[in-house]
Amino acid sequence: MLANKLKVYSLIGLLIILCSIASAETKLDGKRAPWVEPYQTAIKSIVGIGNGISMGSGFILTESGYVLTCNHHLKQESNNQVMLLDGTMVPYRVVVQNEYYDLALIKIVSDKPFIPAKLGRSSEIKIAEPVMAIGNPYGLTFSATTGVISGVNRKVGNTFAQYDSVLLTDAAVNYGSSGGPLINMNGEVLGVTVECIAINAAIPIDTVLRELPDLINAEARYGYKLGLKLNPDKTGVVKEVVKGSPAEKAGLVVGDVVTSINKKPIVRSLDFILELLDHKGGDKLSLTVKRKSIVLNKTITLGVVPLRAAEQVANLTPGLFVDLYSGNWNKLPDFSKLTSAGRNVAGDVSLDASLKGKNYYGLRFTGYVNVPTDGVYGFFIASDDGSRICIGNQVVTDHDGLHGANEKAGFIPLKAGYHPITIEYFQRDGGSDLKVYADGPGFAKQALPSTSLFHKAN
Repeated sequence: MLANKLKVYSLIGLLIILCSIASAETKLDGKRAPWVEPYQTAIKSIVGIGNGISMGSGFILTESGYVLTCNHHLKQESNNQVMLLDGTMVPYRVVVQNEYYDLALIKIVSDKPFIPAKLGRSSEIKIAEPVMAIGNPYGLTFSATTGVISGVNRKVGNTFAQYDSVLLTDAAVNYGSSGGPLINMNGEVLGVTVECIAINAAIPIDTVLRELPDLINAEARYGYKLGLKLNPDKTGVVKEVVKGSPAEKAGLVVGDVVTSINKKPIVRSLDFILELLDHKGGDKLSLTVKRKSIVLNKTITLGVVPLRAAEQVANLTPGLFVDLYSGNWNKLPDFSKLTSAGRNVAGDVSLDASLKGKNYYGLRFTGYVNVPTDGVYGFFIASDDGSRICIGNQVVTDHDGLHGANEKAGFIPLKAGYHPITIEYFQRDGGSDLKVYADGPGFAKQALPSTSLFHKAN
């Protein structure tokens, strides 16, 4: 009898021990669980840029395969491929590059649908909020690190760029993991991670979404007319309708709410911006619009922007005239009304070594640029302080005023041949910088080739 009781007590004790172990394991799983689900949500949208030890990171923005990453990755790898979660290597093409924000938009060349990342609001971040960084550190694919937000609105830099108003975190961001997302516990992207010396940082996603429309500039980039702008802070709300534009002709008015474009829902204003890519004049956009309580279907036929005719010029010789001016300005003056302090011929558009450390001067480059084929050309100017690029009498890229070193882009449709070009710049005091890039049909963004620049021989 006693033996039977002991067996029963032993069995009860064993059950208690097993239940305790199960309870402990449940609690342990509970401690792990908070980050597992956000990771599983976000990882479906992560890609590797390139392959091997030099792999960078990025994340998918749209079902069609637009990917956000850091610009410096595109300089470091040359195979133009991304690695998907299943290990598949897929080609991509570059859409937008910006050296000064260290951001790039690329498009995966594939017809398969992708899973876009969930985007959050970085303006709502609090210090000590838990976060996770996901990326490919040292080529170790799809790795995760966790931590908290340790600072907001901080200024840091690395060998690639100076970053203003970034987020700081103690979640590790190592070589190769920059360009990936910094997410919250809902799996929402709060920023684009960047690796800095002894500091882990992220470009706030609100900053990215604010800058992308101007960086993309789809109408100008692809040479068509739409005339419709949405409010970046109010999803789908029409902010501006240009008079006489295709949008006005289609019946759009300020205050309308665009809920879909080409049958794709507008969840964020970014969805609308990205859907404008890769179109041309004559294409039709189908919009679903809500006007108060009424739902309307609108079709917009994109207008055609004519190509600027080339000019017939003779007696051209390589290089641009460059005139030097002295003065203290807050904005670009009318250099044509000022007396030049000296004229030379420059083989490229940059700051001569003789100007290093000098302040209070202006430069005006004039001559002709030769474009090889018909199409839309981009002209990018990076400066500190103000600058501007004109083709003929048309301002293409306006980057005037006092500002730190950053970049502005402009686009113009051109016929093949020679076009008058004027590039103006002023330096007041402090830092100085001037670089000019171009892209066009058949070639990616590059320094404005010296072989394309000419002036009339005297």
